[in-house]
Amino acid sequence: MNYELGNTLFLVYKGFKFNFEARRDEKVIKHIRKLLYHLSKYKSVVFFPSSSALKSVFPRLPEGFTLKVEEFPEKNTLLVAGGKFSEGIDLPQDIEVITVIGMPYDDPIFRNPYLRELFRYFKFHSVKVRKLLYDYRALLKTVQSFGRGIRNVNQKLIVILADNRYTREKWLEYFPEWLKFNISKFEFFNEIEELDEFISRSLLFNNEEALKWLEEYRVWREHEEEEHA
Repeated sequence: MNYELGNTLFLVYKGFKFNFEARRDEKVIKHIRKLLYHLSKYKSVVFFPSSSALKSVFPRLPEGFTLKVEEFPEKNTLLVAGGKFSEGIDLPQDIEVITVIGMPYDDPIFRNPYLRELFRYFKFHSVKVRKLLYDYRALLKTVQSFGRGIRNVNQKLIVILADNRYTREKWLEYFPEWLKFNISKFEFFNEIEELDEFISRSLLFNNEEALKWLEEYRVWREHEEEEHA
């Protein structure tokens, strides 16, 4: 079976790690806000790990953002991974960018009656087994989030996984086959401005033009760094 998604780009932004502790880190919060403001110029849907994570970044919704899918594309939509719009309802057709902020891990077992009962029922006493289940459920919610936006193999779409933990090789083991097939198309970014320029060129021109610019830009930047070393 051909899983090739010719016009869908998968980007990983490595600029921060948005775990539970980072929700109180003002530096990380400002970083995420800056990223989302840059992305707000596009028709964008953003998924957060939880409603509390969303509120830690935006205690009040800024202008141009909404929590309601029906207000898209007039406003960029903020949703929760694992919520009803990521699990069972297709996203609007004219989305340009889908971003998953952080990794949507479940709450710890002491705060999560559902997982506590699940572990008890299946007798998951091993820490390793529990960690594996946590990882798998987080990745499942990630894939569900952006998967609803992919309508067909020729659709033009940019998917951004915004958290440096997505660079870990162990995640490759959990990817579904169609995503593994496209793993060579993943591009990694450390800078918001570089990411923003790449997205602009991809949407304005095409993916090939954007990838060509990215390669040339990184060669130029490496040369500049060597010159000033």
